[in-house]
Amino acid sequence: MTAKPTIPRPKVLYVLGAPFSGSTLFAAALGTSRGYLNLGEVNFIENDWYDEKKCSCGHTIVDCVIWGKVKRTLGADANTWDFSFSDGTRSRKLDGRSASAHQKAFYFVGLPLDFTFGRKVVQDYACFYERFYEALYNAFDQNVLVDCSKSSPRLEALNTHDAADLFVVYLKRRPEMVFASRIKRAKRRNRAYISAMSFFYGFWLLYHLRFARRCLSHLDERNVIEVDYEEFCQDPLAVTKRLGKWLGRPIDIAVLEPDLLDLSGSHVFTGNAWLTKGKSEVVKLRRPEDNTGLTGIEKQAERFAVGLCRIFGVRW
Repeated sequence: MTAKPTIPRPKVLYVLGAPFSGSTLFAAALGTSRGYLNLGEVNFIENDWYDEKKCSCGHTIVDCVIWGKVKRTLGADANTWDFSFSDGTRSRKLDGRSASAHQKAFYFVGLPLDFTFGRKVVQDYACFYERFYEALYNAFDQNVLVDCSKSSPRLEALNTHDAADLFVVYLKRRPEMVFASRIKRAKRRNRAYISAMSFFYGFWLLYHLRFARRCLSHLDERNVIEVDYEEFCQDPLAVTKRLGKWLGRPIDIAVLEPDLLDLSGSHVFTGNAWLTKGKSEVVKLRRPEDNTGLTGIEKQAERFAVGLCRIFGVRW
């Protein structure tokens, strides 16, 4: 009997990390390399999957040389893909933003995702994105797909239900820097913000780092690599060379100077706003600096956040 030919499966490089870990820039850099397609934060895609949405290249996604091809590959079904579960809830629910308080609590204490959201729901989610990855894989002739979603629940769902050949980069950043970035965002967007509120973000930091470490513990160690964001900023070529060797596929990111990335060839339409606006063709990598923008109370909250993670045994 003749054996059936093995059908290649999509190779997905999943970037896991806390919010404000530098993942957007890191994934954008990977997307400038031949053979790597940066999908952006795919867990936001249900809000952005429409023809008029702007890509970072400046065109609408239907006219983009990358995403227009995806739309044509998907054919008539391209605009009718349903980003929802079998029970009608939107897929973003699993990502945590619209999950109920008890679901977040269940996941935080370590209960399986299938128990927290329901096996059928999680399975449908994984199956949908399996088809989505396959469509992209077929359209671009076996590129490595870079999924910059960062979400731990999403990764757990994809891994549990075997949605693709997953390779995971855990992007680490000093917790003090992550915390400070979150505080700066709160100051910009929340007019009611006061320094005393910064202690809340200590629990926010614990929440995300605990999720990430828990998710990593369920993965095959051979398919996981840890990358330090500060190290990437200092020597992006050395870090990506190590990453390419681990993946078995060279990475040649577009570097103009040791600290300048050329993102002019980027094609991302979902996720971080500064990238999707298409205005950042050349980006300077910032060297890690000590925080000088925090108030005294916020610095105390920063120490509280780091200490809280240590109490719970969460490393970064």
